[in-house]
Amino acid sequence: MDLPGHGQSDHLHVYTADAYAVSCIQTLDALGWSHCFLCGHSLGQAIATKVAGSVPHRFAGVVLIDGLGQLILGAGQVYRRGAFAGRQPMEEAINKAGGIAQYKSESATLARIFALHSGVITSKKPKTYSSLEAAIDARLQSIDNLPNYQFMSRSSAAHMVRRGTSATNEGIIFLHDVRMVSVPDRVLEDKDAMDLISKLPPTLVLLADEKHTFPGIAESAETWLAALSSERRRSISLHKFPGQSHHLHLDSPGLLLPLILEFLRAQMPCHRPRL
Repeated sequence: MDLPGHGQSDHLHVYTADAYAVSCIQTLDALGWSHCFLCGHSLGQAIATKVAGSVPHRFAGVVLIDGLGQLILGAGQVYRRGAFAGRQPMEEAINKAGGIAQYKSESATLARIFALHSGVITSKKPKTYSSLEAAIDARLQSIDNLPNYQFMSRSSAAHMVRRGTSATNEGIIFLHDVRMVSVPDRVLEDKDAMDLISKLPPTLVLLADEKHTFPGIAESAETWLAALSSERRRSISLHKFPGQSHHLHLDSPGLLLPLILEFLRAQMPCHRPRL
C-alpha cells in the first residue's frame, strides 16, 4: 500500500505515527485480512514495526527492509556527504553551518525542511516535468544528494516514478505531499519503541550496506536487538547485504527473495507462499 501522503494515497492534514498505523489497520480490515504477513521498507518498516508490535496477533510474521523500528537518536551522527549531520536538532545544524543563510545555500533540500518546520511553507504547487524520463532523472538526482553515497538503478527509479507520478496538461508531477520531507523525525519519536520491538511476531530484518544507506540504521537495529532478551532475539533474524544501497529490494530483489520465501514458509509450513 502507498502510505498517506505517498504515491496514489490521499494526503493528510497532519502526519503522525498513529495516523500511519491506523491507515494500515484500516486497509487490512477493508481487505478482510485478519491474519497475514506485513512488510515495510524505510519509513514503511518503522510503521510496520509500530503496527505489528501493537497488534502482533494479527500477523504471522514481519519483513523489515533496511531498518528495525525507529532510528535511535545519536546513531550515525556524521553523514559522509551533505551539510546536515545525522539527526541533530535543526537549530544545531544551522549553527554548525554558520547561520541560516549558509545552511540554506549548502542544501536546497534542507532549506526546504527548515521552511516547513518553521511554518514558512504550508502548501506548494508540485514541480512539473516535461516527460517521464525527466522525472526519473530528477528522482535519481535526489538519490545523489542523500548521505553515504547511496545509489539506485534507473529501472528502480523508473518503477518508483511510474507509481508516484501523474500526467497533467502541463506535464508530469509527483503525487507525494511536499510536507512529507519533515515527517520522519516527528513520526519516529516513539518512547515505546523498545516495547513495540519486543512484542513483534517472528521478524526478518534485511539491511543494506551501512556505507550506502542512511547513517545509524544498522547501529540502531543492532542496539535494539542487543537490548532484547535472548528468547526474543531468537524470533528476529537479521541479514546484511554488502554493497547494497537503501533501495536494495528494488535494485536486487533476487538477493532478498530466497530469504523472504524461506522465512514465510517457516511461519506457515502447511502452505507454500508465493510472491
